[in-house]
Amino acid sequence: MWFAVLLAASVGILVDAVPSVPPPVAPHALALQQTIDAAIAVLQPTLTIAPGRYVFSNTALTIAGASNLVIEATDVTFVFFYGFGMAISSCHNLTVRGLTIDADPPNYAQGTVTAVTNATSFAAQFDEAFLPPDTTTQPFSHPGGLAGAKF
Repeated sequence: MWFAVLLAASVGILVDAVPSVPPPVAPHALALQQTIDAAIAVLQPTLTIAPGRYVFSNTALTIAGASNLVIEATDVTFVFFYGFGMAISSCHNLTVRGLTIDADPPNYAQGTVTAVTNATSFAAQFDEAFLPPDTTTQPFSHPGGLAGAKF
């Protein structure tokens, strides 16, 4: 089953506030993708990510085909440019602990996931300061596009 976690931002109202150039990708963020891929390939049961801020910018992080893997990410923050994020696919018994996902610039709507009921649904409480996305515009008119779910 495909399940992707991708951060998205609206290009409607916030066009003037959005920077045209994404922040630079940090080399240790790109190396982390290789580390995760290697852990999956050798069926490593646990992967601990060193605390820090990993700026992926306009590059997505993909976790594909993981089985029985626990990723410990205490004090770890992944930062993505809007429209990019973390994609998880074809995984079985994958656990990620302690991870914070952020965006630069901030997402259109922000909140907290309060419950995950199964692999395809969740409940969230959105911050009152942020308007809900306009579902008539991209990327919210086709959540996830070809990549799967998007929030």
